[in-house]
Amino acid sequence: MPTRTSVDDPAGLDAAFASGQADLKQAYDAHGSLVFNICRKALDEPGAREVTQDVFLSAWRGRDQFDPELGTLAGWLVGITKRRIIDHLRSERRHADRRSTELTEAVDA
Repeated sequence: MPTRTSVDDPAGLDAAFASGQADLKQAYDAHGSLVFNICRKALDEPGAREVTQDVFLSAWRGRDQFDPELGTLAGWLVGITKRRIIDHLRSERRHADRRSTELTEAVDA
């Protein structure tokens, strides 16, 4: 079972997350508002919530790729957040384009 590391000790949390000793809740408690606020600047609230969840799931699944000697957990999460926002916006654009094409075809028919 992971040991509880205080979210008030960012370096301790970074090392614990990298070694698998910190759990997802600890990472979320420490950095969830940062990730959500970044998402909210680019997305509506439902999109921001979805991307925030996706960021933490991606981070948890890829935690073996995080190296606290190369940067902080917060910095790593911000990088994941930026990529997930771009993915989300691209997906929304594809869906909007598809709906527009379907509407145009329906009107022309």
